[in-house]
Amino acid sequence: MAELITLAVKNHVKQLRLPNPTPLRRPLSNESLEAGLADGRIRFGTSTRGRRKRSEDDAVCATLDAFERGYFLVFVDEQPCCQLGDEVSITPSSTITFVRTTPLVPRSV
Repeated sequence: MAELITLAVKNHVKQLRLPNPTPLRRPLSNESLEAGLADGRIRFGTSTRGRRKRSEDDAVCATLDAFERGYFLVFVDEQPCCQLGDEVSITPSSTITFVRTTPLVPRSV
């Protein structure tokens, strides 16, 4: 399981680092403009400015830690994988699903 997650994270990081010469922007609707004027600011989407680029190794470590803490679940062919040490068999027709969880009660530290 740890190897599967590691490969998925490395692939995702690689995709994020691809150059995107023409970023797509959605035009603002009248409703979003009016809501922004009422709020005092108009937002143009999520900014990545000022965010620190994580190294691939840092991203893998953070993701493996998040899996162990239960922040997301992994299913391979609809079967849950619960531990990093779980062995999984993957075929070309396998379906791998990552599900992000949302805690309803804060965890105590």
